[in-house]
Amino acid sequence: MALKPMRTTLLVTLVFAVGIAAAFVAPFAGAKAKVRIHLSPSPSGVRVEVSSTTARPLVLFLDGRRVSSTSGTQLGVTVPVRFVSLRSSRLVVRDGQSRAVLATQTFSGRYFLKPRAPGLSLTRTPLGPTTARQAFLSWRSNGGRTSCAIDGRAATACASPLRLTKLNLGRHQVVITVFAHNSQSSVHAIWTVQKAAARYETLRERSRRSAPPSPTPTTPARTTPAAATPTTTTPAPTAPATTTTQTTTTATPAPAPAAAPASGYLFDDEFDGTSVDTSKWTPNWFGGAGPVNSAEAAGYSSSHLSVSGGYLSMTLTNDSIYSPKLGKTLPYTGALLTTQPAGQFKITPPYRIEARMYLPPSGSNVANWPAFWSNGNSWPADGENDVMEGLGGDACWHYHSPLGGPGDCASGNLSGWHTFASEVQNGIATYYYDGNKVGSITQGITTSPHYLLLQQSISDHHPETNLLPATVLVDYVRVTRP
Repeated sequence: MALKPMRTTLLVTLVFAVGIAAAFVAPFAGAKAKVRIHLSPSPSGVRVEVSSTTARPLVLFLDGRRVSSTSGTQLGVTVPVRFVSLRSSRLVVRDGQSRAVLATQTFSGRYFLKPRAPGLSLTRTPLGPTTARQAFLSWRSNGGRTSCAIDGRAATACASPLRLTKLNLGRHQVVITVFAHNSQSSVHAIWTVQKAAARYETLRERSRRSAPPSPTPTTPARTTPAAATPTTTTPAPTAPATTTTQTTTTATPAPAPAAAPASGYLFDDEFDGTSVDTSKWTPNWFGGAGPVNSAEAAGYSSSHLSVSGGYLSMTLTNDSIYSPKLGKTLPYTGALLTTQPAGQFKITPPYRIEARMYLPPSGSNVANWPAFWSNGNSWPADGENDVMEGLGGDACWHYHSPLGGPGDCASGNLSGWHTFASEVQNGIATYYYDGNKVGSITQGITTSPHYLLLQQSISDHHPETNLLPATVLVDYVRVTRP
């Protein structure tokens, strides 16, 4: 009977010894557990799967940073892109109690991060050969840092639209690159400025010097076309005999309207009423606030259009307007008129379109983004003829088609009262400012029907020329056969 207490004591002692031994052995036993690390790509980073043969607490570290932990045999976590090095990153799995290293793995992030090339496409690019010393480019991308290289040199400013000036003769290349976290996309624009550009510039400078002096911005006394009696007639340099003429008098500093040709007008609005003639024009862009171009910072409102005193007024203000097309509110409100669909007036070559307009000045530049143009039903297949478009303070002309958008800008200050015309015939678009030929385009000219547009808008890409409020005046819009 005396052995029973002794047997109990021995049993208790044995259990205690086993417990102590387990406490000392457990950390080392955990260190010997088999731990595997599996990596796989993920849209947002790197997926890390850790498995262990023992149910030990596991802690995962990436480059010394604690990422995740678990108390079971499995651990799964997606490591965000910002924590992963494209060159080399190191994963470490430690025992949660002893801190012993159970497994390590070094990897390069570029092999596991899914490359997601950003979207990038050119929407406007110069084509060559051309005689233009200026070029305009625009593009669309879905975000990311953007860089531009012009003829191998990094550009200090890289925003769409991009305007290049004073181009030398020869080949030019612009490379636009958009960078994502682990990928990039690039587009190239390559064109050539021909030697003929030097002769063209000389001709343009000569015609500019012979043009009438720049008029004052005050509204002139208006002369109706039927009563116009020109004292000095200067026909356009290459225009046919039926072309409208430029009239100047010493009493009126602004150019007077040209007399109607004997054949009459295909379309004519002298704006002699008290409101917009809705049998000819429709306000806004297909009945909505627009804008036409996503680079515009203004929408359109019919309340910014008015007719009085023989002039159409198109006013631009800093009143905000919501654009359903863009799904956001724009900071400015401008105006737009089009002959589509009102009256359904459209023109096909040969034709001459002309408007006499007052462009408000911003210093010695054309303010904001006014335009007088024609457009086909399907862009760019049917073509777009920009008779006058205020870009960065200049008055410019272009013709857009599937072949691109060649064109140029006039020299000098074209703010104030001026006439802007374009003749399209025999595959050539010729442009006249104040009766003087300023340029012509021979590529991409279509024969598709075009409707007319008048526009007053603004862009934040050229804040140095922006002026608010500002009003464009239109004396007349006429369409004839050349």
